[in-house]
Amino acid sequence: MKATIANITRLGVSSLLMVLLVNTVSYAQRNKQLTAEQRTKKAVQRMTKNLGLSVAQITKVEEANLTFQRAREVAKTHQDQTAARAARKAYHAELKTILTRNQYTKFRQTQRN
Repeated sequence: MKATIANITRLGVSSLLMVLLVNTVSYAQRNKQLTAEQRTKKAVQRMTKNLGLSVAQITKVEEANLTFQRAREVAKTHQDQTAARAARKAYHAELKTILTRNQYTKFRQTQRN
């Protein structure tokens, strides 16, 4: 088969379109909205791994995080930054009662990074 400039150009354009299509699809999948339950599950898994939560702590952190995620959704829906800040403050206050001092310090450090 004889390669012509037209064939090479078509192949290049086709390849470029395929790359753009794959990037567009993967970008759309990364940015889909997670539910409060899904965000809670991911957060608790990350905290369990990073902080070494006990079984009792996992249950309490799940409840606290789910409450926070739902309050955050409501605040976001109403575009209420004051409510969002209050929800975060309440969540952190509750975490202080659930986590040990070292765990909470480590949690705050990971939040800042």
